[in-house]
Amino acid sequence: MWLWMLVLACSGVTCGDGTTEVDGTCVADTVSETDTDADTDTDADTDIDTDTDADTDTDTDADTDTDADTDTDALLPFSVPECTGSIGACYQTCLDNNTSTSSCASTCGVDDGAGCYALCEKNNTSTSSCASVCGTVSEESQYGCYQIAQTNNASTSSAASTCDVGANCSEAGCYEVAAINNASTSSAASTCGTDHDYGQAACFALAAENNASTSSAASTCGTTTGCGQQACLQLAEVNNASTSSAVSTCEPDTPCGYVACYALCTANNVSSSSCRSTCGYEDGTCSTCGTNSTVVDACFAHCSAAGASPSSCAITCRE
Repeated sequence: MWLWMLVLACSGVTCGDGTTEVDGTCVADTVSETDTDADTDTDADTDIDTDTDADTDTDTDADTDTDADTDTDALLPFSVPECTGSIGACYQTCLDNNTSTSSCASTCGVDDGAGCYALCEKNNTSTSSCASVCGTVSEESQYGCYQIAQTNNASTSSAASTCDVGANCSEAGCYEVAAINNASTSSAASTCGTDHDYGQAACFALAAENNASTSSAASTCGTTTGCGQQACLQLAEVNNASTSSAVSTCEPDTPCGYVACYALCTANNVSSSSCRSTCGYEDGTCSTCGTNSTVVDACFAHCSAAGASPSSCAITCRE
């Protein structure tokens, strides 16, 4: 008994090397040797948390465009509401109830196609199947078809074959698919066409993405429409071309062309009288290319920016 008590009393005695005697054996104190570096070394965590460049550098254009009918990756620098159409109440009910596209089309009819193609997108319908159900008769349905083609990663030629080309909205939609497919400007022009306002404007927008020269883009996309002339002059501004050079290339002779030309004069600090002489003048209103301005107003805006007096501007900006 006394021997056992002596052993208990000796347990916990510190040995000569700083270890502790337990049951007659000197053992290391593992509690005091705990490595807390892992707990306090938070460099890796704080590097990730404080580097917020990737998180904060966001494209707010896509975030703020919440209209289900519009494409957030639209190539044109202006909206095309006449191409996107509107979703009718019948199709909205189908969307809310997850109805199949064919069943809804049978119940609601095709209408302008906007609702039908919106339902196709929700139901992950193939482009060809959707085109078969919703049709491609109206410009809204053609544009909607190209939106589905984008979602389904269709090739530009396949989309053009399925969704049709040859109209304002179909050309615009086709170029959007071409842009996603990183197509060359000339290839896209060959597939999508350049006969209409939106087609020429979209072609120039793609040319800008492809860093094309103004003259090359004009040769490929054409400048026979108001939107084409406007887009050409806007590309000239991007390429830092002189106003006279841009006019020679883009040949403005429509209200939208003149309005864009006066804007280029302002960018290039051209005098009001020189701008009038270079750009030309014609009464009219540009309202088809995302701009709603008369040629007179564009001339006065440039004249004022150039520092001319109101009386001088009145002389310059009248026939």
